[in-house]
Amino acid sequence: MTLALQIGSSADASPSPTPAEGTTGRFFHTAWEELPPVPEPVSLVDRLLLAGALTVLYAPSGLGKTEVALQLANAVANQTDFYGRTAGKSNVLYVDYEMGEQNFRRYGNRLGLRGMIRAEHDVPLLDLKPLIQAAIADGCQLVILDSYASLSNQTGHENAVNSNGVAELVLKPLADLAHQSGTAIVVLHHTNKGNVQYDGSQRIKALSDMMLKLTLNRRTRMLELNSDKSRYGVEPLSWDASGHPLLHGTQSEDASEHEDQRREWLLEQLRNGPCTVDDLEGEYQKVTGRSRKSLERDLSDTVNDGLVTRARVGRSNQFTLAATSMLA
Repeated sequence: MTLALQIGSSADASPSPTPAEGTTGRFFHTAWEELPPVPEPVSLVDRLLLAGALTVLYAPSGLGKTEVALQLANAVANQTDFYGRTAGKSNVLYVDYEMGEQNFRRYGNRLGLRGMIRAEHDVPLLDLKPLIQAAIADGCQLVILDSYASLSNQTGHENAVNSNGVAELVLKPLADLAHQSGTAIVVLHHTNKGNVQYDGSQRIKALSDMMLKLTLNRRTRMLELNSDKSRYGVEPLSWDASGHPLLHGTQSEDASEHEDQRREWLLEQLRNGPCTVDDLEGEYQKVTGRSRKSLERDLSDTVNDGLVTRARVGRSNQFTLAATSMLA
């Protein structure tokens, strides 16, 4: 039986002529070193945000990714620094699916937004590409979309955030548009339940050029932006977050020192292997004199700070030392 897509029979095929050495054919016609030069990517925000790239910025809910995105927009619209990083100047399009027009305006006013920042709200997915193209034609080099979950849910697919097909449908056109136009497109997203990584399909990471994770380091009282993936030179950025709402009611210096000691004790236990709360509870109470609830909070803090990972095993959460902590 012959295959329907068989290219040809080897018995009947005549041998292809071999090009003489040094000659060029119809398919291979240009040597690599003779290709035209490719321009280097342009930083819209120095060592953080690149024009012509699709970036996914993700964080736990309530951490402040919308505020950070609007601060980025303000820095680019006014060519001001973003926490010490130089920004280029461009018009900015912000497409909001989360807050609504009036709440968004009030929030922007509180943050002191200025300059050419245009907000659109609840744009249908089919209208998104023409909207972005119109903005680009009018000098826009930064587009921010809030959020991926809202975009993916417009497709009508069940469990859309976790669908590879939905990620292709939503993110691939955005990536192509960013690459072709030289525009920075930033999509906001949230972490999974354990706050360990972004929520949803693996194709989200595959289709993006950069993944930026926003975390709150409770020990240092700093907000941190780190790259989970980058095809370009991105450097971590951190800034003071002592006024962050999640740090309100922070303990005294003595209490903070005791918290650090408990953290070190937990990390030491986890260096011996993964543990559940049940595994740690008895010894934790002996060493610290504190309750199971305190242990759960301390473990959650280490997860939020990226020192420990959490995974569901049976009916319990299992905590494992993160790779970065193993090197400490």
